[in-house]
Amino acid sequence: MKYYYDIRVNINEELYDFYEWSKLDEIEHIKRIPIFKISSNDFNLIINNRIKIDSDTLKMIKGKVLGYNNDLVMKNGILFTDMYGSVVVEFNDKGEEIGISKLLMSDDLDVMEIVLAIPFSEVVIKGIAKRNSKSLRQDEIVRNFLRVEYNTLLDNNNYEKLKFLGYERFGKNIAKDRVYKMLIKDLDNIQKIHYDLYELIKLSYKKVPMGT
Repeated sequence: MKYYYDIRVNINEELYDFYEWSKLDEIEHIKRIPIFKISSNDFNLIINNRIKIDSDTLKMIKGKVLGYNNDLVMKNGILFTDMYGSVVVEFNDKGEEIGISKLLMSDDLDVMEIVLAIPFSEVVIKGIAKRNSKSLRQDEIVRNFLRVEYNTLLDNNNYEKLKFLGYERFGKNIAKDRVYKMLIKDLDNIQKIHYDLYELIKLSYKKVPMGT
């Protein structure tokens, strides 16, 4: 099995280009990861679908991904390339994808320089679910921010603010035993109003300068 060394990844459930990475993301530095050269058809399958790999491949890669401090960054990971593009995929113990990352441009170019000397890998890749190709990174940021806010308010029994946000979102007063569930369910489809709530909540946490 071939390895690639010294690479940075940004593992997420959705597939984001490097220019969509956020300052809030946890960028992982990988010291060593298995590299598999695959066909363009298999690579396109990965780009367009969440995937699953065969059990033999899973057994082979277990514990082969190391971080910069010799700590395991991910239990089961593979760097896939078709000589034109590359992605890192992380798998659970069933061989099902749990996260994916494109590479920084510099890392991607480095992979392209060495891939010709790597033999094709024998791996069975199956698509298990279509990717949400329409998902925008900023939508995910807003969704996650609002979800954290709603959960924090619920944990603190701050129903007054939950009801206020519910009124701002739906234009009506909602009972406290229903407002949290309605707000959480509403995050399935991010719209302009959610961006307005996002800005409103950020503004509520800004400190008012002394003397104003």
